[in-house]
Amino acid sequence: VLANGMLVKTANYAPKTSAGYNLTNLVVGSEGTLGVITQVTLRVFPKPKHCGALMAFFPKIGNAATCAFACKAAGVDLGRCEMMDDSMMKIVNEAKGTDFPLKTVLMFDIHGNTPDAVEHQLGTVKQICFDHRASDMQFETDPAKMKELWSTRKECLWSCSAAKPSASAMITDVCVPPDKLAAVISDTKVELDKVKAKLPAPIVAHSLDGNFHAFIMVDTENSAELDLAHHLAHNMAYRAIDAGGSCTGEHGVGIGKIEYLQHELGASAVQMMMTIKMALDPNNIMNPGKVLPRSCDHSSGVPAKGKAPQHYVLPMSKS
Repeated sequence: VLANGMLVKTANYAPKTSAGYNLTNLVVGSEGTLGVITQVTLRVFPKPKHCGALMAFFPKIGNAATCAFACKAAGVDLGRCEMMDDSMMKIVNEAKGTDFPLKTVLMFDIHGNTPDAVEHQLGTVKQICFDHRASDMQFETDPAKMKELWSTRKECLWSCSAAKPSASAMITDVCVPPDKLAAVISDTKVELDKVKAKLPAPIVAHSLDGNFHAFIMVDTENSAELDLAHHLAHNMAYRAIDAGGSCTGEHGVGIGKIEYLQHELGASAVQMMMTIKMALDPNNIMNPGKVLPRSCDHSSGVPAKGKAPQHYVLPMSKS
């Protein structure tokens, strides 16, 4: 539903289409600034017939990132490949009472149509891991044990409250080309490790697509900590963009990343977005202040300059 009340259908049920502009992606990517989505159709994929979970630990985060890229390049059928750095594993151990090695870990979800296919894929992944200095591998096919292993990754954010109980989490989100992940995530970790005594900032990553996050644990009542956290998040965004990546892989622009759009996409792209926004929502009633600046020069479509908004901080549950 557009700002003027017009109801628009953006696609049919065909698995693919080349009919007209890609309005579906335009509306979804607008983060509510062009209209309200009232109906969606989702594509459902079947669960794999057989799967297994593998954990492999690496001496450096760069080794893990390079290994993930190598697995993707080898064409291994992976449902997931998640990364947690040594800082994250230390926090997980403290929160869950586990004793995982304090190294960067990759967690693989390996799929196959038969148990033998899973074993074959596992052999390929293990060899690639060994080639990248992995050790302490653990593999499970039992559903209950697999669920327990994956709970380590699923509970990462909430485990962070154990590292700094009084803190909130500034959750960063950047994405780089997969072949650049090792360099960018390594540089990021060097910077974060320098301040981890003040601001614990463990890293997790969706390794196959170059998307990673740091959970910067900050006391919002401490202005020095807050300024430092914003500085670290700012550096992460620009480091990703300068590597040919994006300031946000999943979480969106919102208000906290408006300032990065022009650096990432260029002034012409931002002007085009503003033109679309003004055409479909001239009164700026749809999610104003998000994605694009609240005001602009309406004669040119160029965003007006203003103070850059800051990154959102998530209060952590104390229960």
